Amino acid sequence: MRLAWQNRHSGTSPLVAGGLLYVYDPGGALRVYRPTNGRAVATLPAGAGHWNSPIVVAGRIALPEGDANEHRESGILDIYRLP
Repeated sequence: MRLAWQNRHSGTSPLVAGGLLYVYDPGGALRVYRPTNGRAVATLPAGAGHWNSPIVVAGRIALPEGDANEHRESGILDIYRLP
């Protein structure tokens, strides 16, 4: 294997779906890239968190906000869709 591309954004839980790469930025964003060349497609606003994983299904993206280590009993779930 060899390195195809990299950038300076932090990120966790990368996911490839529908030909795009989704990477959660724990500072508060969901970054979307073309996986073959790393070109940014979109940066979606999101709350800060820790190891949050995007879920992509049926033309929607679901992304939880927050940090499970805080042991809260409620939370926020962001859901994105094409306009």
